[in-house]
Amino acid sequence: MNSIWNGNWQGRHSEAWIGSIDELRQLIPNFSIWEEDNGYLGSNKYLDLIVRDPSDSGEVSHGNLFDSVKKVPILIAAVSNGFGRERYRGRQQGYKLVQHHEMLDSILGTLRNKHACVSENSRFRILQSLRNPESLEATLRISEYGARMWIEFPVPNYEFYPDDGEPYVLKITCLNSVDRKFALRIGLSLYRDELSNEIFIAGFHRNHDQELENGAIEAFLNHEFIRFISGKWIRQTVPAGQIEDLIPDYLNKTDSEKIISLYTQLTKALSEVERHLLQESREMNYFLFRTALSALVHEQETLHSQAQKMAKILDLLEKIGEENNGL
Repeated sequence: MNSIWNGNWQGRHSEAWIGSIDELRQLIPNFSIWEEDNGYLGSNKYLDLIVRDPSDSGEVSHGNLFDSVKKVPILIAAVSNGFGRERYRGRQQGYKLVQHHEMLDSILGTLRNKHACVSENSRFRILQSLRNPESLEATLRISEYGARMWIEFPVPNYEFYPDDGEPYVLKITCLNSVDRKFALRIGLSLYRDELSNEIFIAGFHRNHDQELENGAIEAFLNHEFIRFISGKWIRQTVPAGQIEDLIPDYLNKTDSEKIISLYTQLTKALSEVERHLLQESREMNYFLFRTALSALVHEQETLHSQAQKMAKILDLLEKIGEENNGL
């Protein structure tokens, strides 16, 4: 495990590390809702305090110590607990704490339990189950005190061979915060190498005022893994009018225009017949559209702006999927 970067990420000192997932998890703390008597704080019935739990050694990421003076965990954030608010669509409103490790456990468990299967499409490698997904090499970005986390890793047993013969592998990107800076998000993308743009193909998110339903992450991943190896998504189309209506909800005018321009450039690689069919049917090639969206992320110059664009794009892809029966 090695440190590869340190700097500012969304107003917090942060570090980036590379290593196996198992190694990197040692840098990720747990958190809890502080329920002890707060002698040094006044009470507020509308707020809960999120605190970082001490590890067995008394240290977590960046060597920040458990508060040895007050003998309490370190305060991370004050969040609304939903007191006095009416239930909305059958659920209690207020902050729901989702641990970074909880998200990772769901993802790694799905990878470990996925059975081997064969793709009918010759451009996809036979899928084998991973016996030890914790050994996968990953990159972790984590803020001071650990409240904000971004971890990504390729899954080498999912390969896609496009027309140029150079393989892509599936890559999983996870973001989560316990201070409400951003929602829990999981992105799936096609990844080749650090010099090539990855292509985001699917997204999942939960806001922190929503319960993370038991099995929700597993259901999302299993659906996307099956769809990935089917290969049908390469030729899938979506209504152009639907895309044009949705884009302004997620991207500003400049980015929206840029996406359409990038998509138009990418369609020049299609045959004249394919382009004509898309124009006649008022449909868009969804793979090329996702390629254009992904290029927007990679042109961002800072980690902060990359995270912001990626979050918007994953949410847009999730919404398109919802409106097209899990596309």
